[in-house]
Amino acid sequence: MRRIQFLSIVMAVSLVGCPSGGSGTDGSGLEEEQSQSQIESQCRLFFTLDVIPGDGVRELRSAVSTDGVTFEMEPEVWLTSTSTADPAVRVGSDGTWRLVTGTLNGDSAVRFSWQAGSPAFPEPEVIIEGGGIPDLIEVEGGWRLYYFQDSKVLSSFSGDGYSFQKEEGVRLEAPEGMALAADPTIARRKDGSYVMYFKSILPLAELSGPYAGSPYHHVVYRAFSPDGLTWTHENIQLIQHASVPAAYTDANGRVWIYYLNFESPWPDEKETIWVTYEEEDGSLSVPEQVVFVGGIPENTWTNNPSPVLHSN
Repeated sequence: MRRIQFLSIVMAVSLVGCPSGGSGTDGSGLEEEQSQSQIESQCRLFFTLDVIPGDGVRELRSAVSTDGVTFEMEPEVWLTSTSTADPAVRVGSDGTWRLVTGTLNGDSAVRFSWQAGSPAFPEPEVIIEGGGIPDLIEVEGGWRLYYFQDSKVLSSFSGDGYSFQKEEGVRLEAPEGMALAADPTIARRKDGSYVMYFKSILPLAELSGPYAGSPYHHVVYRAFSPDGLTWTHENIQLIQHASVPAAYTDANGRVWIYYLNFESPWPDEKETIWVTYEEEDGSLSVPEQVVFVGGIPENTWTNNPSPVLHSN
């Protein structure tokens, strides 16, 4: 089992603006604003933890970070389930936490759960048959749910944040020459537009070798939208050997992307969670492996990242 290696961490979260002046000479005003800014920029990363690898029981856990790379484990187990996979956690402007997940054991369905004031979720219930690997984002007038179905990304909408109705049309088709568009994750940029990161793979007939069809061949792409409904492909392979991307926008308007890394030495060692973020020009930073401090037993592994903006 892979032991998580500690990397040289680069401080990746820039602080929200500094004051133009101050009434004192000791810099305390600047320090106070920087401290507050760092609190506002915290990331809370949810993920699944396989307690006993292979038994199908997964815990939904979380950890917090001020730099986006090194995370301190939180003690809570938010959900224990044998039926959920690929969770996406969001907290709304109303303070209600929402969870959408896929389904384990080969069943294809999107599940949904919610809890006011806390991510201590009850067992999610099926709301969409035949879909999976979903994400959820709060938009003007409600919530939009994106999910993978029939090799495409579809969507449903909810005006109250609880009852979802399927929207007409397809949100995203597979990139040119690829087999599918799956694992969508959506974030808002500073300009108010939407960006979607998603997974794709070549058609199986074009793959060869011992890992053909496995996550080793997954690739992360992205697409852009002014309204969350009409999307335009970038058609650039951004991250190789990567799957289940999960994005969020920090307090400074920067979009971060967490994902599972299936590069070598996988499959001899388990996949790990990595992170990158959008630079001002839209390019991605050099990815880094996420480091978890405390609380993860050596014989378990982390999976299915889902980041949210966390404020104390």
